[in-house]
Amino acid sequence: ANIETLSVRRFSQSWTKIVAKARELPQLRELNIDDVPEANLSLIQNTHQFHQICLSTERVYAPKLETMRLRGGGLIPVVAPKLKTLVITEQSTTTWMLLDLFATSPLLEEITIDFSFVGNRLPSIFSHDIVDLPCLRSFKLLVHPWLRSFFRREIQDLRRKIIVPAGVEIEVVEQVEE
Repeated sequence: ANIETLSVRRFSQSWTKIVAKARELPQLRELNIDDVPEANLSLIQNTHQFHQICLSTERVYAPKLETMRLRGGGLIPVVAPKLKTLVITEQSTTTWMLLDLFATSPLLEEITIDFSFVGNRLPSIFSHDIVDLPCLRSFKLLVHPWLRSFFRREIQDLRRKIIVPAGVEIEVVEQVEE
């Protein structure tokens, strides 16, 4: 496929599932998916389906992908060696899946993760390799104020698994709904 930019919003089906079935997106430079399900869909059912996609050993190879913004759905198991900007919101995923994505994207410069939906489910990140992000300039974890203390240990564990350049911090930002 010669698609360079893909920006889609969920209407009747999950774009996350459709994109995750692709094996290669050789020309894709920007991916924006708004995949928040309708209120009548079961969150638990969708979470389970997306984790099955993410835990699969199959990956989507996107060698030119530079920007990925995902809202809702699940983390697409992508190998994106040129990825520079990553924004993930309202998405159920695990710290292991995030570390896998970071490991295949060493050029990441900006990361924003809505950590309120991230879990430290199996597999444990303690057995995951440490990830070096030498180009990183900004890393924000968005957390709802009432969940901040709940996620304190998970955030500390994630920080231990990522090497960032001097002067860059993994910043925890309280996300206030408007």
